[in-house]
Amino acid sequence: MAEKPNVKIYLDLVKYNDVLTDTFARLLNTRVRIFAKKFVAVDSRDLQDSIRTEGLGKRNYQTVAGGIEGTERPSKYKSAKKKKIRMIAYALAQEFGRPDLTNYTFTSYMRPAAEQAVESGTLSEVLAEATDAAIKAATIGK
Repeated sequence: MAEKPNVKIYLDLVKYNDVLTDTFARLLNTRVRIFAKKFVAVDSRDLQDSIRTEGLGKRNYQTVAGGIEGTERPSKYKSAKKKKIRMIAYALAQEFGRPDLTNYTFTSYMRPAAEQAVESGTLSEVLAEATDAAIKAATIGK
């Protein structure tokens, strides 16, 4: 029987931890963004374009909707500030409905996207990708 070769991998554990946690948080938020955009695929492009992931510092990300990022269309609103306020109100109405209009049709997209992102299959994929990135980044003497 052939002897199996010994494989030794030396890791910088501090770097491994930093890369793993940062990459995991970023990838999980990216999944939320991708799923949310699929939920609003039938809606106007403005809402899809407004769904984005923002880095708030080391290992801290959030996925938000309702801003005007990526929206280059001419606007009937006189200022960008008014347009942003209008887009935020529209995004909230799409997610939660409008209390002043009982017949307003809305489609939740952020909450279902977050729920889909934390399903075990998706979490396993994200963890595998983050672990791979962390091992590559933290290996000593590559």
